[in-house]
Amino acid sequence: MKVAMLHGERDLRVNTQPDPELPSPHWMLARTMAASFCGSDLARYMGAQAYSSRGLDFTADNKPVEYPYCFQSHEAAFEVVEVGTAVTRWKVGDRLATALVLAGGCGRCPSCVRGVPHTCTGMRLMPQWKVDFSPWLGAGELTAFDCGPDSADWLTPIPDELPNKAGALVEPASCAVHAVERADIKPHHTVVVWGVGGLGALILSVAALHRPRRLIAIDISAYRLEKAKRLGADTIINATEVDLNAVMADLTGGAGPDIIIEVTGVPEVVLQAIELAGFGTRLVVAGVFHRPADGFNPLPIHFKEIDILGSRGPYAHYTADGELVAVNLLRRGLIDVDTLLDTYAFEAINQALHDAVNGLAGPKVGVIYGG
Repeated sequence: MKVAMLHGERDLRVNTQPDPELPSPHWMLARTMAASFCGSDLARYMGAQAYSSRGLDFTADNKPVEYPYCFQSHEAAFEVVEVGTAVTRWKVGDRLATALVLAGGCGRCPSCVRGVPHTCTGMRLMPQWKVDFSPWLGAGELTAFDCGPDSADWLTPIPDELPNKAGALVEPASCAVHAVERADIKPHHTVVVWGVGGLGALILSVAALHRPRRLIAIDISAYRLEKAKRLGADTIINATEVDLNAVMADLTGGAGPDIIIEVTGVPEVVLQAIELAGFGTRLVVAGVFHRPADGFNPLPIHFKEIDILGSRGPYAHYTADGELVAVNLLRRGLIDVDTLLDTYAFEAINQALHDAVNGLAGPKVGVIYGG
């Protein structure tokens, strides 16, 4: 099978490796059908490690990538091609999407006890990390999966009406749903989504469904802002071209926005958002950061009573009928997949990554696998 391997910064090569075999009856084999790139994937492509369970330890989490490195995408759609004799939940022919990065919480740590297992301190990541012969999700044409008891809650069926490329958006769409849930948008709110790259554009799409009074997109890319307009933004602002404080004061009558969702991953933007916030603004920090911010002044948080909330990863929000909200929105066509996602053939993955990191495609970029 073909596998994407990083051999250096921006040096990705498609190699041929033996097909994986099932190590036990609890495993299954699936063919990758489509995968989209997370910002963490793009960071590794450019030579930086994304943060891990340590989270706050920037030194430990941002060491250089060790090469060769099996390039990853945890946003993927699969078709099951072989199941072990002990696998009962899935069968050959099932189409599945990654829904959660974690393979379930431990059930014992403070996070799990508090009802937020996606922040489990055990941070048991996707189970194929347990073996060295199985490529990371979306890295190769085939992936072996542990379907044991600890691994049953991070894959979800793809409805028949959803194409594979939409299935690859289930995981990031779940991240977006969680961020918007944290924001608690109401019809009278003025909402700012700051950073409309891949995740930000999904957050904007979900936020638009809540029909706030005004939905504002801020970015530094004219290309991404034009996409944001098509995805539901009422107002688009290029941060490189205007005085943000003056523009926001004009748009809100001096009151400032009710909600700011930060999705840039740039620490200085969080400081700008605190400055831009009005009295009682809710700031949701959904971006992933690779370094701390300098010059932090906490006084405006106190003085303006700003609520600051973090939003981490794809919490499993379900409908009353037990369907993942992200799957429900995609299935009903409420997320515009064609506007969000540009896809390339797997053999053109280098071009896809080049265009993604240079803002020439997207805001989400992915690959479609043959076969």
